[in-house]
Amino acid sequence: SGAFQASRTDGDGNHVFRGGNASGYNCVITAAGAATFAGGKTRINSTGAFSALVTNSTAVNTYDTFHIYNTDTNGYTARINGDGSASFAGSVGIGTALASSQGANFNNLVVGNTSGNNGITVLTGSGNDGIINFNNANDSDLTGYLIYEHSTDSLRFGTAGTGDKVRIDSSGNLLFSQ
Repeated sequence: SGAFQASRTDGDGNHVFRGGNASGYNCVITAAGAATFAGGKTRINSTGAFSALVTNSTAVNTYDTFHIYNTDTNGYTARINGDGSASFAGSVGIGTALASSQGANFNNLVVGNTSGNNGITVLTGSGNDGIINFNNANDSDLTGYLIYEHSTDSLRFGTAGTGDKVRIDSSGNLLFSQ
C-alpha cells in the first residue's frame, strides 16, 4: 500500500535492491552472479569483468569501454577500450607514481623508479621488426626511427622520412647511407 521493499528476489531468481526512493533499483544481482549498479550504468558480469557506461548518447552506448571522468576538468582522464587499447589525458607511469614530476618535455611515459634496474622491451616475432618511431603528424609514416630488424639482426636509424641513414649489421659493421 504505497510502501516498497528495500530488497527482494524476483521470479527469475534475481536479487534486487533499492536505495532511498522507489524510482528504480540501485543494484540487481542476477541468479547467474552478474551485477548491475546505479540504474544500469555500471556492471560486473558473471565472470567478474567490470564495465561502466558513462553516456546514453547514440554515439556511445556500449559497455566495452571503461572511462574515468574528472568533474573538475569536465573531461576523461583515462579510457580503456574493449580491444585492450587505452588512452590517458596526462602522464603515464609504469613502476612509478611520480611520472608527472619528471621533466615537462619528456614525462608523457615514464618507466621505472630510482630503486634497481628498469627497462623497456619491444617484443616481436623472429621475422618482424621492433620499431621506435618519432613522428610529427597523426599518420603511420616513419619520420625518424630506430628499427631492430630480426630477420637480419641489424639496427637501423632513419631521419627526415627518407630511409635509413645508419645501419649496424649483425657483424657490428657501421654502414652509412650515401
